[in-house]
Amino acid sequence: MVPIHKNIIRNFANIEIFDSSDEEEEDCLGWITMMEKCDGNLREKLKNENPTLDERKKSAIEIDSGLRYLRDVGINHSDKKLANFLLIGDVAKICDFGLVEEWSGRKSYRKLG
Repeated sequence: MVPIHKNIIRNFANIEIFDSSDEEEEDCLGWITMMEKCDGNLREKLKNENPTLDERKKSAIEIDSGLRYLRDVGINHSDKKLANFLLIGDVAKICDFGLVEEWSGRKSYRKLG
C-alpha cells in the first residue's frame, strides 16, 4: 500500500538506476521519481508572493494533516523544510521521503525507496 492523502505528493513510479555491470542489482546508484507536476514549493511562495495570513494558515493546516496521516500509517517524515512542501494550485503537498523512519513493517513502503 502506498500512502494516499490529498496532502501527500503522489509518486507514480520510482526507477532504480544500476551500473550496467551490476547484474545482481546489489548497488543502486540512485533513482528517478516520477510524481505529480507541481507549481512550486512553499519556500518560494513565502519568499516571492507574500501570501495572506489565511493562505498561510491553510498551508499549515494541510501540512499538519499530511504529517498526521503519515504518522497514522507508520511513517515519520524527518526532512521538514519549506522546500519539501510542494504546491499544486493552492494545495500543499509533502514530498521528499529520503529521510523517514518507518515502523509499520509494510514491505511496500521499503520498496518505495
